[in-house]
Amino acid sequence: MTKVKMKHATKTVEVPFGATSRKQQMILDSEAEILIIGGAAGSGKSYLLQMLPLKYISDPQTTCIMFRRTTPQVKGQGGLFDTAFNMYNQLPDKIRPKFRHQALEAIFPNGAKVKWSHMEHVKDKFNH
Repeated sequence: MTKVKMKHATKTVEVPFGATSRKQQMILDSEAEILIIGGAAGSGKSYLLQMLPLKYISDPQTTCIMFRRTTPQVKGQGGLFDTAFNMYNQLPDKIRPKFRHQALEAIFPNGAKVKWSHMEHVKDKFNH
C-alpha cells in the first residue's frame, strides 16, 4: 500500500497501488507547479500520470484533463482511461469516482473531475 497526500486534505489516503520506482516516487512527492519528465517507452510515465490527479481531488474545484495523440491510445485496452479505471476502482469507497465511459471522465464524490481526450491534429486544440 502507498500513502497519497492530497493537497487541501487533512490526512493521507492509503491506496493499493503506487510508484514503481524511486523516480516515480520523487515525482509524486514533488511540490513543483510544472514537471517535465521523460523516459523510454514502457518506463511507467502513463501509469504515473494516472496517479498525479489523486494529489488534488480533495478540492472539489479540481478538473484535470489528460491527452494522448489518438483516441485508441486513450480508449483502447491498456490506454489511459483503461489504466485509470482499473486503478481508481481500487480506491476507498469514500473517494472512488463514478466513471462516465462515453464522456471519458471520472467524477469523484465531491465533484472533482478527471477527463481523458485525444489531440491528434493542431486544430483539435480548439476543442478544449
